[in-house]
Amino acid sequence: MLILSYEASDISELPQPLERQIRDNKYREAAVGACQPKERAAGIARFRITVLLFSAQGEGIEK
Repeated sequence: MLILSYEASDISELPQPLERQIRDNKYREAAVGACQPKERAAGIARFRITVLLFSAQGEGIEK
């Protein structure tokens, strides 16, 4: 399993490290969670996002 957390204002684009991991085809499933941070900048939407990628071969946890 791979766990990746990041903060973004545009949720339509994935960070490149996450995109590379998905393209590697080592993972078979994903779970995604998102929330707004408590501290907000005026007029700017920000989201905290955590993605869990589950291995296709049942390998151990990677961080």
